[in-house]
Amino acid sequence: MYLVSTGFLRASDKSLVDYAKNVDILCANKECQLLLERARSIMKRDLHDTVKVGLKKPVEELSSLVDKEQDITRTLLSDNTFQFPGCLISKAVQDLVELLVTVLEEVTLSSDMCAVRLFYTARNIVELYIAVVPTFHSKVLDTLPQHVALFHNNCMFLTHRLITLGHEYQARMPQVLKQHTVTFVDLAHRLRVLATETFLRQMRAQRDNLLGILRDCGITARILRDCALVKNTDVEKCIRQCLRQLELLQTVWGQVLPSTVYCKTLGCLVNTMVQELVLRTMSLEDIPADTAVQLVAAFAVVIARAPQVLKVPWNRRCIVQLVLFWSSILTTVLLQDPNEVYQRVHHWSQFLELQLVLGANLRTISDRWADGKGPLAHMFTPDQTKQLIRALFQNTERRAAVLASIK
Repeated sequence: MYLVSTGFLRASDKSLVDYAKNVDILCANKECQLLLERARSIMKRDLHDTVKVGLKKPVEELSSLVDKEQDITRTLLSDNTFQFPGCLISKAVQDLVELLVTVLEEVTLSSDMCAVRLFYTARNIVELYIAVVPTFHSKVLDTLPQHVALFHNNCMFLTHRLITLGHEYQARMPQVLKQHTVTFVDLAHRLRVLATETFLRQMRAQRDNLLGILRDCGITARILRDCALVKNTDVEKCIRQCLRQLELLQTVWGQVLPSTVYCKTLGCLVNTMVQELVLRTMSLEDIPADTAVQLVAAFAVVIARAPQVLKVPWNRRCIVQLVLFWSSILTTVLLQDPNEVYQRVHHWSQFLELQLVLGANLRTISDRWADGKGPLAHMFTPDQTKQLIRALFQNTERRAAVLASIK
């Protein structure tokens, strides 16, 4: 009234009164705005500034319970149960999680009005991440495999924290938020989908790259028309190029992705390569002897080098630490499981069988068929086996007899 009587304000001007009544709301809105701006600045940082997260202890070997009957009746969980797998993430995501924790801590200490706004600001930060990061970093996510792997890990790490984050603060929330669903689980699902789609897009690009290289390797039906084609086309060179591409991915992904994800990913790409080699070889209607020799030699390069791609490269510092603290486990960890390539590469056995057939004689092929019970029969159908025999051997009585025995 004093300001009106002195002429400082008009009687109809209620702006100052409204501000005084809503000062708490305005302060809360400003604080939420600053939090979102801070979150956005974190999201725009470079992805390649990384930090190691995940398991703190090596996974122990499974022990036999035959002589430990007392342990069978108890449920013993490892210290690693429900832990995020060891991998690299961007430092920015770790800072973003710390910001979310800070906001939720502030929610527990705020008034009802501020608490509601701050909680939904925390959710908005995650929504902002889903919208901003794929767009702002789109160029590197389309071109650099290492950044794609980091983004995948970032989303999965954030998902891992969001699943339980709401539950951790549920009991400490103000009464007004008890009427709301204090959770981030719905956002966790969206993050997981985003991570998967982005990584699969990069996987398809790498697959197409491998198939493009093999498309020019000379293993085509044109060999039927020109037996000299393979001599003028270095099949082994193309195969080595594919292997170099896989080894490059081993270098950029091996220390970034969790070991299980890495092995599945590289196993899938190796499987794509060997499956394409099998399909292209099976499509040939005529395989001269010198061509078969070249294919056997080229496939031997794959057999020697492809399994090595599935091994996670070890950082020198990590090896020193393992030697010092876990020397009893080191030998087991570093030794490659000879069966791993069969588990990860579904067409590996078929590829090995094909290489053997390309270098074998009719007697060996017949023995490996073994009336439909041998290893050759498990890898190829009768029609496929007959096609290979017709392509490899001239029409003789011996060939006719072997073909007749394959049913």
